[in-house]
Amino acid sequence: MRVSRMTTCGLVAALIAATGCTTLHDEVALLREENGALRSELSQANTAVEAANEESRQRGLLLAELRKQVDDMQQVPGLTGFEGIAGVTGRVGVGEVTAMIESDILFGSGKA
Repeated sequence: MRVSRMTTCGLVAALIAATGCTTLHDEVALLREENGALRSELSQANTAVEAANEESRQRGLLLAELRKQVDDMQQVPGLTGFEGIAGVTGRVGVGEVTAMIESDILFGSGKA
């Protein structure tokens, strides 16, 4: 009877120990799975950041090119918008464009 009690206690202790180990192994397996998922998510986020940085760099280059084109167009002297119109000439001043139209005067100077 004593032997059977010891055997029973030993079996119960072994069962409890085995159950504890299984729980720990399951927990470790779940943590490793979660770790893998998080690493994958981090990798995708890093890839997205790199793509966004490249797009930002490309847009910065395009913006610089467009600004240069605008500056170049503003520095061209003499462009008034009246070029190519017969009998009209233009003059660019500071903050203004003056159009001069050639025509015959039908009244005397100062008698309008």
